[in-house]
Amino acid sequence: MKRKLIVIGNGVGMALCPEKFDLKSVMPAVWENFCCSDSDKAERELIAHCLKGVNSEEGPTQESQLMNAQIAQLGHELISNSVDENKLTD
Repeated sequence: MKRKLIVIGNGVGMALCPEKFDLKSVMPAVWENFCCSDSDKAERELIAHCLKGVNSEEGPTQESQLMNAQIAQLGHELISNSVDENKLTD
């Protein structure tokens, strides 16, 4: 019987181009591209403050920080999309 190997997820990218799909090089690029406008910079700072050991300039730099970064980003999106700014008062 012949054996087959199926590679899924990040393994495909790493097999094709390790430099482009390596998390250590991708994470800073994604963090930098996340910030385009002044409001994006403020959002990036809020997310960074939620993550232990992460500053707003560098962003997450370790794979172990990714889960918390994703949770913070998801929470931010949920709150941002569910708040009606017209109902907010000072």
